Amino acid sequence: TPPTWSYSTQFRTTMTIECWFKTTDTAAQKAYATLVSRNASATDGSAASQFTIYMASTGEIWFGITNTGSAASSYHATTGQYKDANWHHVACTYDSTTGLKRIYIDGVISRTDAVPSGFGLLANDTTTQLVFGSDLRGVNFFNATRQFRGFMSDIRIWNVMRSAMDISNNIRQRLVGNESGLVGYWKLHQGYGTGWTTSTSVQ
Repeated sequence: TPPTWSYSTQFRTTMTIECWFKTTDTAAQKAYATLVSRNASATDGSAASQFTIYMASTGEIWFGITNTGSAASSYHATTGQYKDANWHHVACTYDSTTGLKRIYIDGVISRTDAVPSGFGLLANDTTTQLVFGSDLRGVNFFNATRQFRGFMSDIRIWNVMRSAMDISNNIRQRLVGNESGLVGYWKLHQGYGTGWTTSTSVQ
C-alpha cells in the first residue's frame, strides 16, 4: 500500500524527490536501473504509474512522470553519465502550475523541460507501491531490467517544488525531519538488520 501523501492533491501538484546514489562499478547498468519510483508500466506511460527516476544502462539519469486521466507521460534524461562508482546526488522537481520539470545533479541544474500542454496533475493511482532500487515491474512482475546495482542513501520526498538554492544548500546536511513540505525521509544509514527505518511519518 502506498503512503497516502503519494496520491494527495498537494503532492500531485508540486513535488521534489532527492537521493544519493553510487554504482557498484563502472560496468553497464540494467536498462531501467531504478532509484525511486511509483511505476508499474512495462513502457512509458500507464494509469498505474506516477513517477520514476532511473539510470540507463550507459549511466544517464532519467526522470519520468505520468499524469492523471489520459496517462500521458513526460520523460527526459541528463546528458552526463554517472555509472562511475562515485557518490552523486539527484533531485527531480515538478510544478504542475508552470508545467516545468527539472533534474539537478550534485546540486547543479542539469536540465529544465516543459511537459506537454495541459499535462496537469500527476496520476492519482492509490495502489501502486513506492519502491526504492527497482519499480513495481521489477518487484511484482519479476522484470529483470529494473534493479539498480549500487548503493543509495538519504532519500527525501517533498510535496513542494524545492528551489535550486534549497537543493544545493542542503544536499550534504541531514534533515531534522519536520521541515515544511517533507513527506518522506529515509536515511538508509543504519547498516544491516531485519528492517529499515521509514520516515513516511517523518524521522
